[in-house]
Amino acid sequence: MVTGGASGLGESVARAIVYQGGNVVIADLNESAGQALVAELGDSTRFVRCDITKGDEVQSAVEMAESAFGGLQGSINCAGIVVVQKLLDRDNNPADLEAFSRGVNVNLVGSFNVARLVAASIAKRIANDSNAGEHAEKTMYKRM
Repeated sequence: MVTGGASGLGESVARAIVYQGGNVVIADLNESAGQALVAELGDSTRFVRCDITKGDEVQSAVEMAESAFGGLQGSINCAGIVVVQKLLDRDNNPADLEAFSRGVNVNLVGSFNVARLVAASIAKRIANDSNAGEHAEKTMYKRM
């Protein structure tokens, strides 16, 4: 699963996974770009609209990967926002705390949210003798 996979770095990562023969769920807020990318890349991709700060939406993305591709091998978090502001403006007014908090919520808390739910999904599939990789027809990594 690639969060923020409909554009920018996330799109490049999603393309690289597919070009190497892997499957990918593209999780992003931009539905039109995500659907267009899936149409271009084909059957080894799925798109799900996902706000990474919302546990239910991330869980839906995880479940899509489980049902479409038999499970997750991992996730690459590329979703993020940029909040640019000075601590004080020219009139010495303080920075907008709400904007700063939104950046922290998406970039830090959202990434943690994805990691914890993906880890739970992966943990369900790991066999005690560490042969979990044998059960996946395609992984995100090129087989040597």
